[in-house]
Formats: sequence, structure tokens, C-alpha cells
Amino acid sequence: MTANPFSSMAVTHAPEVDGPRVETDPIRVAKAHLDAYLAAPRTGNVIVVVGDYGTGKSRLAAELLQHVDARCRRFYLEANPNGLAGLYRAFTDALRQEDVLEPVNEVYAEIVAEELHATGILSPQQIQLLREGALDPQHGARNVSLPLSSLHGRTEARLTEITRHPMLSKALALLLREDDEKNRLKNAVWSWLRGGPPDQMLVERGIHQRLDSNDAALAAMSGFVRLHARDDRQLLMVVDELHKLVAAGPDDAGMTAFKSLLQQAGSAGAFLVLAGLPELESELRPDVRQRITHRIRMSGFGTDQVCEYIEEALGDARDNPFPRDVVGYLVGIADGVPRKIIQLCSELYRRWSTDGTPITDDLVREAAKSARLSSVDDVEAATARLLDAEGLTYLKQYFVGRTVDTRVDFWVSFPDGSAGCAVVLTESVLNFRDAERLTSKVLALRQIELGCRVLLVVNGGLAAEPADRLVGVLSRPPLVYQRLAYADHMTALLRAIRSEVSAETGHEPIEKIYQALEQITRQQASIHGFVERVAERLDQVRSTSDASLETMAARLDEIAGELHRMRDGEPALGEPALRLPPHVDQEFVKAIDQLTEVLDIRAVLADEFTGDRPSRLLLHLRKGLEPAAVAILLHEIVTRFRAEVGAWYREASAVSPVPVAAYDRLDEICHAFDRVTEQVPIARLEELAGGRKPELVRTFYTLGVNVRHGFH
Repeated sequence: MTANPFSSMAVTHAPEVDGPRVETDPIRVAKAHLDAYLAAPRTGNVIVVVGDYGTGKSRLAAELLQHVDARCRRFYLEANPNGLAGLYRAFTDALRQEDVLEPVNEVYAEIVAEELHATGILSPQQIQLLREGALDPQHGARNVSLPLSSLHGRTEARLTEITRHPMLSKALALLLREDDEKNRLKNAVWSWLRGGPPDQMLVERGIHQRLDSNDAALAAMSGFVRLHARDDRQLLMVVDELHKLVAAGPDDAGMTAFKSLLQQAGSAGAFLVLAGLPELESELRPDVRQRITHRIRMSGFGTDQVCEYIEEALGDARDNPFPRDVVGYLVGIADGVPRKIIQLCSELYRRWSTDGTPITDDLVREAAKSARLSSVDDVEAATARLLDAEGLTYLKQYFVGRTVDTRVDFWVSFPDGSAGCAVVLTESVLNFRDAERLTSKVLALRQIELGCRVLLVVNGGLAAEPADRLVGVLSRPPLVYQRLAYADHMTALLRAIRSEVSAETGHEPIEKIYQALEQITRQQASIHGFVERVAERLDQVRSTSDASLETMAARLDEIAGELHRMRDGEPALGEPALRLPPHVDQEFVKAIDQLTEVLDIRAVLADEFTGDRPSRLLLHLRKGLEPAAVAILLHEIVTRFRAEVGAWYREASAVSPVPVAAYDRLDEICHAFDRVTEQVPIARLEELAGGRKPELVRTFYTLGVNVRHGFH
């Protein structure tokens, strides 16, 4: 049996990148933003990356950390529930001594070089070598008997100008001084930098505040950010699992300190990446969210990407046992979540390589049911532990009613409310039959306990369509058990339900009946919606008629004509003439040219009738329907973006010079464009654009930034 090339855990441990590399749209977008920063390092960026467990947030972070070279200082931090002071401790844990000594020595070298230049002791070439770090400034200062105390004082003053933190600068300057045999002074500085109490020798030198509160810790962290990103230096800092910190409920002062960190990282010219679960951004205070320059939402794998991943994992030396149609089914079963897909691939490959079982849809379903990383006993034990930790009263294997379908794995009671919560554990939910079985169970529970909540924990795979069906009847969406994340997610759900139950205490019976009627209405609406979606899908399967293709061709032809007019500087139909500044207009022209190329139906038809080239018509009108829809959407977005920018420019340029405050509105327009385009699967244009995916992605995902910079 050959070694399994697919990881059974499928977990990325940043900053390392293990396994095959398949670039997704979010990774391309993030790298495009990072490339723009590396080309102009003084432009600070704060990027938020959100996605559910297993969607590749840590993988994206690792890819960014590997994307930069040695000229860019990089830090990877994993947040924890210990507040913002805990984030600083994570930062100091990642901070090596050379990360501190190197920038301090660079500042000291500048001071020594200035002194030697004034005295004329060294030649200009030697002074330049000193500035570039080729000569040791401490050795040079001692050799020519320069006044060390004065140099250290000037270095401390220069560090204070950079970090804006006098106490931190004093501590950093002390690292330059001579020490005793045991390095007691330097050890005291390192201990204090890592949050320890200041030693008496530091207190005597004016360092008396401990870096253990939110304000103090993040002020020091901001100072380090400014130190590493000063002048044209580059700094990439990734904060992963940030939802853990936000979920811990930082107080208002802590959130203000965090806002200050984002603001100062941006003004210092750093590239800051914040990654977490989807609820992360909504949990941030509105004024903190305003500091975010770009938002990236993780997307699932498609069939093409999974096929590419499988080929990369297997390499040239192995047979590929995964038929493409089966891969498509596997993607649907795993809802496109990369971690689930890789875990399923691991299980399927194990079975194929062990006994030669062909990989089919049936085997995928069987593997999804058995590809649990934990046994039912493990999930039960984990659930019991966190219920105990929350101090909740519960019964195991409890019958809410007298029938079998009212048995639940846990029945949780809340001390400050009358309603209970049923926790139901189940294996994989892969089809309508599974969804109907669980729906019947939930409805049976609600008939007995009117206001009870139901939490469904899936120990295995959860397909998209059954999940949609269950959302309408459950108190919360189904939770897929993932060992590493289960405690955090389940605890958050239980706390939210406990708050709801507590808030409902004291409601009149008629209010509870009204709430139940509302819930039944939502359930019925969900069922109707589900049936409508199924019917709609069947209609879509039958709708690839000649009439729909002609309609699509006519629309593409119309848009291509509009794009030609816009590219040539003519206004769109019904739009007043507009001339943007040339360096701004060329950004729109570049985007419009690319859209015109992939949407030019006239050229496709010309090729069809000349007979000189292979037919591309079928590609555009059948296989290209979904990519063409993406191109149409992009056309509408770019057209609207240009119109909004034009309207702003028309109004703002009426006053000369343009008021500084007017640029706030331009920033809002550009941020709105960024938010919209980050949700568009631009990579689907590859089928129409001859494989020029990276260029297309870069053009549209940097258009907002380039327009902003063009005006500024």
C-alpha cells in the first residue's frame, strides 16, 4: 500500500505551508493587495479575512507569510481568549531577540554615523558602510572613543520619535549599554518587554509601568509596529483566530486600544491581516471597522480546484483514482469546504489503495458517513465537559416525550428560564431523507416543549441542500463537529441561547403562543422556499433552449457595444459626457478593455463565419454561460463605479483646489466597490479569457486602490 498523500486532519499550521498549493480567489486577492503594498510600502493596509472553520483562513495567512522576501519583516500571531493583553503576550512570544536588536542597532548606527560625519574621523565610504549595517556601530563607537552616554541618550530620543513610547524607547536603549557578567540589566529589560514586573534597576531608570493591561500592552505593540515599519521598511503582521479575542468581550477601553493599533499600523505603513470566523467583523465596534481597508471572505473549492489539488497531491508517479464526475459529487457532499474535502480524499484514497475499491458516488457517501475524526463517545464526552464548564444542568439520553423520536442526547436546563435546550448528535447528513428524519424529530420535540431550542451536532459530513432544509426548523444552523474548534463554537451557541431564554423569562403565555406561531410560519416559509428552490433547479436544467441562448448573445452584444463606447471615451447611453483625469481614466480603460475582450461576441461570430479558427461559440454560449454571467455582473459594477466616481469628481472639482474633506466621500465609493468585487468569483472568467486568471484578478481587485491613489 502506498503512502496516503492526503492529510487526515487537513490543518494548516502557519507560517508553514504544507501539501499541494492551489490558489483560490481569496488567496489571489490577498496576494494582489500585498503586492500593491510591497510596491509602495508607505501605504498601510488593514485586511480582514473571514470564513468558517476549515475554509482555509490559516492557509491564506501562511501563503502571505511565504509570499514576502527577507526585506519584509513578518510576524504571525494566534489570538486567544485572554483579552488584548494576551495578544501582546502572543506578539512577544513571536518576537525573537534579533527582531528587537536589529532595528535598535540600525537607529544607533544612524546616530553614530551622524557623529562621525561631524568629526570627520571616518571617510564617507566608511560612514556609508556603517549606515548600511556592514560595520558594527557599537564596535566603531568604542574604537574611536566617542561619548557613549551622549550617543545612547540621542538614540533613546530618536527611538521615542519613532515609537512615540518614551518608556519603551528607554528600555530599548538600555540594550545598547555595557552589562555585567550575568547580563542582569538586559535580562531585566527582556522580562519587562514580555509583560513581567519592572526590576528595581529599571524602576531607578524611570521604567515603572508593567505591560499587562490592554492599554499598556497595545501601546507597546504599536511602538514595535512603528519601529519595524519606519521610513520605507516593510512589515507584514498576521493575527489569526481573532474571533477568540473578540468573543472574550474586550471592554470599551480595550476596543479603543485595538482601534489605536489598527490606526497606527495603517499610518506607520504596515500590512496587517486579521483573520477569524464570519461573526468577527460584526463584533467589532463601528469606528474600529472603519479602519479596515479591505475585506476578504473565504470561498469553497469548486470541482476544477479539487481536481487540480488531487493532481498536485498525487504527482506524476501515481495513478489518479478520482473520476471527475465523482469529484463533483464529493464537492457537493462536503459543501466545498477544503478541510472536509481533503479529509474525504484521505479516506477514499485509503480504501482504494488498500483493497482496490473503485471511487464512486456510493463510496463517497459511505466514506462521508464513516469519515468521522472522532467517535460518538468522543463527541458526547466533549459536550459533557463544556456543559460542566458552563455550570449548566443537563440530563443524558433523555426522553422529552414517550416516543422514540423524542429521545435527545442532552437535555439542558437553564436556571434563569423555563425553556430547555435539546442537543442532538447525529452522523453525516447527506440527503433529503436524512433531513426529513431530523426535521420530524425537531417537530416532535416542539409539540411537547413549546419553546425548546434544538442544537444539532453533525459528526461527519453535512451536504448543502439538507443543511438548507434544516436551518428553517432549528434554533441555530447545524454545527459540524471539529475537535479543535468545537468547544469555542458550542460554548458561544449555548451562551447565546441562555441569554435568549433569560430575556424571555416573565413573558405572558399568550406571548409564548405568538412566538410559537411565528416559528411555525418561518418553518412553513422555509419548506415552501426549499420546494421552490428544487423546482427552480429543475427548471434551470431544462432551460438551456435556443431562445435563452439567443437572449444571452443579444445581451452580451449590447454590453460589448457599451464597453467599446466607454473604452473610446464616449459616455454610456443616457449618461452625460465625463472626462476623468488621465491617470484615473486609464485604470477604468484597462478594466474595460479586458471585459471587452472576453465579451466581444462580434469577434466570436466573425471567427465562426471565416472558418479560420476553431469554434468558440459553443464555449461562450453553453460552457461559458456562468462565466459570461460573471462578466456581465462585472460590467455593471465597473460601469456604476465609474459613474459614482465621475459624479463625485464633477462635484468636487467645482472648487479648486479640491477640499481635503471631499476625499472622504471618494474613499467611501472605493471601499464600496472593493466590498462588492470581493464577493464576485472573478476566476470564473478564465474559461473566456484563455487562462489569464491572475491578470484579471489583479486588475479588478486593485481597481479601487488605484483609483484612490490616482486622485490622491
